[in-house]
Amino acid sequence: MPKPQNQELKRSLTPLMLWGLGVGYVISGMYFGWNLGLEKGGTLGMAIATVFIILLYVC
Repeated sequence: MPKPQNQELKRSLTPLMLWGLGVGYVISGMYFGWNLGLEKGGTLGMAIATVFIILLYVC
């Protein structure tokens, strides 16, 4: 009968990465309301915010 193996997950997130995720979630949450965002920032402001949020999700 084979011996049971201890399997553990490798920790890959650093505190800096967790901080970056938190900041990205807050910023993207602030601009989730499209109507409010368009009212406050205008079309160009929303375009800039959208590109920034896309970069946060992709990178």
